[in-house]
Amino acid sequence: MANNHDYEEPKPGMTDWHVPINENFGQLDSDVEVRDREENIGEYEPKDGAKFYAVDTGASYYGDGSSWNGPIAVKTREQRIGRTKHLSEGADLGELISNAVADDYTSIHIHEHEDGSEWSWNSDYTHDTNESALKIVAENRCTIDYTGDGRPLTIVDSSGWSGENDFHLEGGHWITSGNPTEWLRVDDQVGYRISPNLVDYYNTNATAVQIRNDSNFSELGVIEGDYKAGNGIEFVPASVTGGTGTDSFQGTTIRDVRINVSNDADPWEENSAARGDGFGIWLRGNMKYCSIRRPNIFPNGANAQAMRINTTRASGMTIQCLQAETSSGADGTVAVLAGGGDAHYYSPLFISPQFYNIEHEYKEAGYTVADPPFSVIKASAGGGVELGTSVGSVRVNGERINGKLEADFSLNFNGDHGSVQRNSTEVALVHEDHLQFKSWNAIEYAPVDVTTLSPSQGWVSYHNGNGSNTEGPAFYNGSAWRSLVDNSVIH
Repeated sequence: MANNHDYEEPKPGMTDWHVPINENFGQLDSDVEVRDREENIGEYEPKDGAKFYAVDTGASYYGDGSSWNGPIAVKTREQRIGRTKHLSEGADLGELISNAVADDYTSIHIHEHEDGSEWSWNSDYTHDTNESALKIVAENRCTIDYTGDGRPLTIVDSSGWSGENDFHLEGGHWITSGNPTEWLRVDDQVGYRISPNLVDYYNTNATAVQIRNDSNFSELGVIEGDYKAGNGIEFVPASVTGGTGTDSFQGTTIRDVRINVSNDADPWEENSAARGDGFGIWLRGNMKYCSIRRPNIFPNGANAQAMRINTTRASGMTIQCLQAETSSGADGTVAVLAGGGDAHYYSPLFISPQFYNIEHEYKEAGYTVADPPFSVIKASAGGGVELGTSVGSVRVNGERINGKLEADFSLNFNGDHGSVQRNSTEVALVHEDHLQFKSWNAIEYAPVDVTTLSPSQGWVSYHNGNGSNTEGPAFYNGSAWRSLVDNSVIH
């Protein structure tokens, strides 16, 4: 100590040995670190060269003889600021996080290694938000390699839903050299946010994110980010897990996600099993009031689907600006599969979906259908709107005249009845099993042998000329069909 700090050591036989001792004590104020709470720094004299360490924030200050200078950033393996643990070095990240939570930290900030090397996550960690909230923030340049055979992180809430503690994960470049089942599982959690910079589990059988209900329900979550994996985002209700909880995922938001799917899928014939790989987003259970906005999904595996819908409830749910496309042009790809493996489902409202290089736009219960098996609103030619339904489509087309869209047709339904209008003029009545036309001018008909019809008075159709009768529009007067071309009777 005397050699390193220039302290005076009394010599044997000195009569004034107290002088060097007192000088040493005076020097100790500068040499020995002062440790106290940061708010108490003003109680200490900032002697030249003295150091003050704030035990509650981790900040350091240095004295210059008149004031304390700082705080000075301190590089350490683990640094505490409040209940936040900062990690910049270490071996098993899963173990470090587990230890930090055991030490009463609720927020973990993962910094990149100084040498740029990857973090290694070897130990699977399960966190119960009934015990505490958890926030994990990884710098976007942090690469985290999962080496295990399960999943690095599982979030559960054993409270039966207190709703007091949430889960938040943000940032990081997550890769795997192991054999994962999922990147992240969230179970019975109300209030969560998942927003990684990139999860790259591509060409594995792993699902990127799995939201589950076992003993309760998972609601009010937000999912964002870029995912490359065997499968994308999956919702598993309690009716599937076999748990005692509910099927509710109400209020979930998925926004601005990009999902690349590498797994192949089954062809999804009518009797296929209810579970299979090769999906971007798989919606099941009660998805009322959920919102999916701007998902960009690449179902690159054979028979893979951008979206798979088995929702038991979906009122108030919208899927906006779905973009489904493939770069590989894999065989059998599907933009939206509704009821695959289960024909009983309720569908959300789709708004302005777009599909590129997809073999099948829509499938229902495994079979390709021409019209969307759910409600779709999208722009049509001329600035109009196209409304897709489970029984066909209704189009409101037209052209802009002086900046105003002049619509061709509108259809108004009340149950099985309604009316067809051209502009503001009613041209037909919609009955339960037929249309009764009031005007010929607005309607085009496919040619048919009208004598094969079972008409009611007022029907209008187009006779195809069979029976040497006049071809053209015809009117049924209650007793016979008469040609509107020459008024001849069609028989």
